[in-house]
Amino acid sequence: MILPDKYVTTPYSLLGQSALLLKFRRADMTVSDLWAAVQDVLSYERFLLALDFLFIIGVVDLDRGILRWSR
Repeated sequence: MILPDKYVTTPYSLLGQSALLLKFRRADMTVSDLWAAVQDVLSYERFLLALDFLFIIGVVDLDRGILRWSR
């Protein structure tokens, strides 16, 4: 589910969907702003899983309601 394999292609893996979120990131963006940008592409469940994954690996943090992206 996290990594692509024989049955799950990259765009449908959690790693691929997390990369999609990185593609839509901007400075001073809230979680709602990011959801509005990707809601046509991802389900809400997969959006939350991908955002959680990025938080767990230290790519994103939440500071007073604003997403802070590490470099």
